Amino acid sequence: MAASGFSDGKLTLVASLELSSAVLFLYPRTRSRGLLLLSSFLGGAICTHVQMGEYAKGIGPAVLLTVAWIGIWLRHPQSLWSLNRGAVETSQLAPEGTGKTWASKSA
Repeated sequence: MAASGFSDGKLTLVASLELSSAVLFLYPRTRSRGLLLLSSFLGGAICTHVQMGEYAKGIGPAVLLTVAWIGIWLRHPQSLWSLNRGAVETSQLAPEGTGKTWASKSA
């Protein structure tokens, strides 16, 4: 990590942020925030390896990131609702004759 420019205080900061993102990812109520932080750290790791020309070392973080996203999708498919927007809109339509054209969970 020192060759990448991470040493002393930066290394401690990165390590503590990685641990906190892992804890957030494991706790169900904060899983979405943890996934976001985990994605940014693993994406940064991939980017650092690619920038240094160490393409093979970038495969590990890429696999972990893929497994995290697939795990979230398998356990909570609604977490990727924005990718399937058309299906969500049609499934939340109110029945005919109710006077409502759209049923929303937030309303």
